[in-house]
Amino acid sequence: MALAGDDRGFYGVTFSRTGSFEGMFRASWETGDLDVMADCHGDSYDVYPAGDVVYVASHAHDCSNIGGFPDAAPNQYWHAPAFTNYATGETLPTTDSNYYDYSGQPAATNLHFYPSFQIGSYTGTNQATWTVEGNDEYVVYGGEFLSVNGTAQQGLVRFARRDIAPNQEGPVDKGGAYPLTASSEQAGRVDLSFSTNWDRDDQTLTYAVYRDADAARSLEDFLALEPVWNQQVASSFWQVSTVEVADEVDPGSTHSYVVVVWDRWGAWTRSEWVRLTAADPEGGAAADVDEGAPAGEQVGEPAGDGLEEEPAGAGADGEDAEAPANRDQIRGGWRENGKRGGF
Repeated sequence: MALAGDDRGFYGVTFSRTGSFEGMFRASWETGDLDVMADCHGDSYDVYPAGDVVYVASHAHDCSNIGGFPDAAPNQYWHAPAFTNYATGETLPTTDSNYYDYSGQPAATNLHFYPSFQIGSYTGTNQATWTVEGNDEYVVYGGEFLSVNGTAQQGLVRFARRDIAPNQEGPVDKGGAYPLTASSEQAGRVDLSFSTNWDRDDQTLTYAVYRDADAARSLEDFLALEPVWNQQVASSFWQVSTVEVADEVDPGSTHSYVVVVWDRWGAWTRSEWVRLTAADPEGGAAADVDEGAPAGEQVGEPAGDGLEEEPAGAGADGEDAEAPANRDQIRGGWRENGKRGGF
């Protein structure tokens, strides 16, 4: 569907389910040998190499052959996938027998860059992006989409390098969509549980649980307090894990809890508060969930245009440039657990 070139080689993007390659590849100018491939199922229409990163206009839906996101049911499409411009491992055996098996070929890593496009209707082909270009500051996608990351943005959008971007795209699940549960079965012990969140352009997020922090309104307010627990966790939209935290308090005392999560740029969100009374020696008490945020609270990212960015020459997320060592387990775990959860 498209070809591009730079001093590293020539690039192509294709789609085919009948014995030919589907995805992105780079080959050598001198020999024609395959240097790197992104065996990523889903029609691909255009390609733009930008230093150590290659951006593709596509409707990719299965990059599990290179340790990336798996196929979902029903299909979940990603229209601006990004890959390393070098091999980080070998292509895995295909997960779909309808596609040719390229196992053992030099594989790129699917980078953590997942802007969400609303599919348009102009061509009637159920697509969003058709083309991608760029320079040393921006990557630009064109197509028939109607919004990006939930913000109205029709047909043309640009993503900026980190150093010139607003960096306001934070964790996706917010407020009531990001539940925290609490219980107390042992005297003086509160057990808290929540799932990992995810961010469209940062794989590693910081999580912190706070007790009796109802007066906090901003991330700065929370950071000025001592958390019950905090930790950095790497996760993706298809890699959701459960975090469990225990807090020791006075038996019979009543407390409120909240989990706050933010990226390295300070874009953040939080769960709703959960209030409960810790068990005393005679027994426990059920959690009492508050109705919502305190009056006047502004939850989520700072005000802005809502579009997020990636460095045009440094990759969707530099920290993720290495292939995940556990990509076989990641793929297998999703197929076992994600399907059952109706993902």
